[in-house]
Amino acid sequence: PRLQSLLAYLVYHAPAPIPRSCLAGLLTPDYSETTARRALSDALYRLKRALGDEWFSADSETVAFAESGYTLDVREFKKLAASPLLDTRRRAVELYRGDFLRDLDAEWILAPRAILREQYLVLLEQLGAELTRAQQFADALTYAHRWTLADPLNEQAHRAAMQLYARLGRHAAALQQYEHLAQLLSQELDAEPLPDTRVLVKAIRAEYAGGRDTIVTRAALIGRRRERALLLERIEAAQAGRGSMALVEGEPGIGKTRLLEAIAEGAQWRGASVVWGVGRELAGITPFAPLDQALAAAVAGPRAHQLRARLDAPTRQVLSGLVPRLYNEANSSSAKLPALSVAVARALAALAELNPHLFLFDDVQWADANFWDALAALAPTLETQCLAVVLAYRGNELRANPTAWAALQALDRAHAPAKITLEGFSPQECVELARGWSSALDQHQALELAQRTGGNPLFVREALAQPEARTATFGDLLQRRLTQLPENAYAALESAAALGREFTHGVWQEIAGASVLAALPALLRAGLVQEDAQGYHFQHDLMREHVYRAIPRDRLRALHLRSANALEREKVEPDILAWHYEQADEWTEAVRLYRQAGERAAKAYAYEAALAHFDRALGLLAHLDAPEAERLALLLDKQRVYRVTVQERAWRATVDELTAAAAAANDRAALLEALQARISLCVLAADWDGMQAAAARAIALAQQQDDRAAEARVRAELGWHLADILGKPREALPHLQRAAALAEQLNDAPLLLDVLNHLAFAQRIT
Repeated sequence: PRLQSLLAYLVYHAPAPIPRSCLAGLLTPDYSETTARRALSDALYRLKRALGDEWFSADSETVAFAESGYTLDVREFKKLAASPLLDTRRRAVELYRGDFLRDLDAEWILAPRAILREQYLVLLEQLGAELTRAQQFADALTYAHRWTLADPLNEQAHRAAMQLYARLGRHAAALQQYEHLAQLLSQELDAEPLPDTRVLVKAIRAEYAGGRDTIVTRAALIGRRRERALLLERIEAAQAGRGSMALVEGEPGIGKTRLLEAIAEGAQWRGASVVWGVGRELAGITPFAPLDQALAAAVAGPRAHQLRARLDAPTRQVLSGLVPRLYNEANSSSAKLPALSVAVARALAALAELNPHLFLFDDVQWADANFWDALAALAPTLETQCLAVVLAYRGNELRANPTAWAALQALDRAHAPAKITLEGFSPQECVELARGWSSALDQHQALELAQRTGGNPLFVREALAQPEARTATFGDLLQRRLTQLPENAYAALESAAALGREFTHGVWQEIAGASVLAALPALLRAGLVQEDAQGYHFQHDLMREHVYRAIPRDRLRALHLRSANALEREKVEPDILAWHYEQADEWTEAVRLYRQAGERAAKAYAYEAALAHFDRALGLLAHLDAPEAERLALLLDKQRVYRVTVQERAWRATVDELTAAAAAANDRAALLEALQARISLCVLAADWDGMQAAAARAIALAQQQDDRAAEARVRAELGWHLADILGKPREALPHLQRAAALAEQLNDAPLLLDVLNHLAFAQRIT
């Protein structure tokens, strides 16, 4: 980051010559002037080697970056934003892909970042207003939506979006926008919308009541009476303090989700709180999904305050990686932290103390190891809690996932959850389904339909809708229905399929353009997509999968790139963004975001997920022209995780790779970290000679780097092991005394306390 910050500073101020003293202070503000200038010379040498000497002009006092030969987006953005022409300013908005140098945190960046961000927000407001005056409401909505994403607590932006949705006849979307704003304000500020906003939503609700948009209503539950009764018995038992877990298995389209919806309705009628979590088919890259989604929903609004009062600080600190609202203390807890799976289990148990809860987890065949670990921690306590958990999954796909199948078998052996396997509809149930579609079937037709479709409700509905296609497969029926769509509606559906199962109106429109508004009525009438409280979703996963598989590869890459750009403005999780960039063959962005996702997972104590993200990023480096810097950064990240998890064999292999990469890049700071890790590995292996040799090299390198903190830590660890394990307190004392002096100079109280304890022990046994 320091090297990137230095280059960015030179480019941002190009072609102005910058004094070396200024650059040295920016690069290493805590070093002495001599050391800082030496570090600057080393950094400039590395930049010239990477980019070429021709980009830099330098003398003994100043350094400057070339003025021409490249395009600078900041310079171009400022020029376009100042234009009086609307189309030119629209081009400026497209240039703004995110806040200025968002991945760097150097102090000099803060002022230009704030100025550029404010210019961007003003542009969005102006463009939306001008397009609204021109009655170009769909285009205006695009900028209003971006405004709400860039400044999510700005009520004026949300009001603009609500008004535009209403003008376009999308009253449901306008009300969804209001609910989203109200939730944001509650979570972030513990406040409610302003009077102006409440007046606006009241007017929109009144208008909506006079002429509602077409929304597909939920079909009545057909059959499944035995299954419904069994699950409702479990809920009633949970309300009495006898919680349990149940499994619902079935093939795609068999009606698992519809059964869960019916159970949710029954649970709510009985007074239980219902929370949903739905798995996502993103190749297992979303740690704790769908548990993270469910937990965030469960603690929305005032429930977070109630939960904070019931959980201790270490548990809340661990959970803060998933739900930041649960931990707002300035300092970290000094107590031992529980595993994340244990912390999640405690949170669910605490929620059940507030009110009986039903947790419905759908599509868990896509859940990763973290989810199953949390369930394993929760299951032993369920029988004494007001908590019921129902898992629904596709049987074949779950059994093909070794992690999920092993976890489910372990849960079955230890806790014997109720197991329900959904079968196809009987001929009589096919008759009942047909009646709901205003179709009549005689006994022979019903038997033929049940045999042809296997009684799969989704297949039955498609067959009833297209009676002329008597021999068509399910895939053929879907394709026949899709080919009947207008061209713009099919294109909009492809855009939605690239986004995923669920999507908001604003993001969908950003990807597909204004054609979404024209296509939406046809898609809703056909039942291909449905409107819900959050936005839209496909009628069924199989529909989305069918559309997605048929998209040509070049178009699919373009759709994923557009999805990534739109979702990044919406600030979704980095793992989802990384996946979209990977599908778009945008390797640099994918690597950056997988690394960011790994760092986020590590902060959330989801260490296995963090390692998976880092490994995924490492696997993509082959696509980059010069991956050395990224490889080094990722190996450092992996090493830090292994230091916590102490997976010795994998840790040792990573440190070996890190040492080689650091040496090749002549990166002394990375080499120093590798040596510190080597010391710990030698201790684990009882290799005391190796430990002392690694410590000597680390101390020498720390002194060369003028890294007093690293020197203090190495001397403290070496001194402790010399005194405690090797019984050499006299050799330990000089190291511990020097470590104490350095810790005191650095004003590092925790380190100083540890060193003084070690020092007292060494002096006592001398």
